[in-house]
Amino acid sequence: MLISTSRKPSQKTRKFCKNLAHATGSTSVNRGKSNMRELLLKALELDEHNLAIVNEIKGNPSRVTFYSNKGEILLIILIGVTTSNERCHILPKNLKIVSKVEKLNVLSEILGFELVDKASENYILISKEDDLIAKINFVNKFGDKTDLQINVKKDFRWGIMNVDSPLESIKSDIAIEFENQKQAKIIYESIILEFETAPDYRSSMSLTLDESRILIRIDAEDSTSFRASVNSAIKWIKLSLEINNLTI
Repeated sequence: MLISTSRKPSQKTRKFCKNLAHATGSTSVNRGKSNMRELLLKALELDEHNLAIVNEIKGNPSRVTFYSNKGEILLIILIGVTTSNERCHILPKNLKIVSKVEKLNVLSEILGFELVDKASENYILISKEDDLIAKINFVNKFGDKTDLQINVKKDFRWGIMNVDSPLESIKSDIAIEFENQKQAKIIYESIILEFETAPDYRSSMSLTLDESRILIRIDAEDSTSFRASVNSAIKWIKLSLEINNLTI
């Protein structure tokens, strides 16, 4: 897996990425000015099957979005983390996953580790915790829990529009078609930073470039935050069109 961040990450976010890469045998790269397409190409170049982007709020890692190397969103988790200042002493090639939270079993496929019922050493433990979706700990080759810990506050799977009531969560995919691929790329590169740095206390947004289309994925806790996210997306796209003297 290739691991990177939103632009201009804090020291804590960079440390978390390095910890996670070391623990899972993944590759961590600095984002720099790379857009999503360039990161996906980097993943293919390094023969990494998936890509993880770590976003932050106020300098703290707050969200991990897992993509396939084709740009498809596989999973999003809202998180809090504890990083480690010491080597984890984990052997990634022998790593397994023990999960007590069924909805996060998908991490076995995303990370490429075998899902087992139990283990005594060298495994990732996904356990249920009060007030959390899950707690993820990393157990080293000596059977000791390392300091690296991920608290999963919420998880999202994409592709479903769920609007049962105005107070319940809303998940939506929005596709915007442009005249050609070049125009879509211009707009995408103009607004991607806004999407990646937008506050995500009650909603999260993700942007993907798909030839001549831009795909916007929104997950909101309620209709109010969903509407605010849609309005923000429309505003950024409209402004970018005006700046670049383009029309849809």
